[in-house]
Amino acid sequence: MKKKTDSLTFISTSFRNTCQGKGFSSLDEWKSVCADMWNLETIEWTYIGNSENAEDGFFCGKWEGPSGSGEVYAEQ
Repeated sequence: MKKKTDSLTFISTSFRNTCQGKGFSSLDEWKSVCADMWNLETIEWTYIGNSENAEDGFFCGKWEGPSGSGEVYAEQ
């Protein structure tokens, strides 16, 4: 249970921090490090934006692994 909690906390917090320009240098680095660190089966991120105003969008991260799956959202 502790490993599941730790992985969910680390992955989601580091995703939000990266979206705010803190922590990892990019979401691709976040994806790579988290996949290796938590032995994830899948991990992806996408940008969901408004085509008329790019500043109205947000990021979504999703993953699955041995400690469970998760989904996190963050503004840019």
